[in-house]
Amino acid sequence: MTGFDPTQAVGAMRETRADIDRAIEKYNADPDNEQDPDATGEHYDHLSDLYESIAEDALALDKWLSAGGVLPDQWAQA
Repeated sequence: MTGFDPTQAVGAMRETRADIDRAIEKYNADPDNEQDPDATGEHYDHLSDLYESIAEDALALDKWLSAGGVLPDQWAQA
C-alpha cells in the first residue's frame, strides 16, 4: 500500500462522520422531508455514499495495519 497515509484516512473518517451528523441534522430540521419521497431518497442515498466512504477508508486502514503499517498519528499519541 505504497502512498497510503493512515493519519489522513483517520482524519477523513472523522470528517465524514461529521458530514453524516450534519446531513441528518439538516434533513431532520425540515419536517416536510419525511413526506417528500424525493427528499427522503436523496437523503438516504447521500448517507449511503458517506457510509461507503467510511467503510472504504476503514478497510484500507485495516489492510495497512495488518501488513505492519504504523499507527495513525491520532492513535499513536499517548
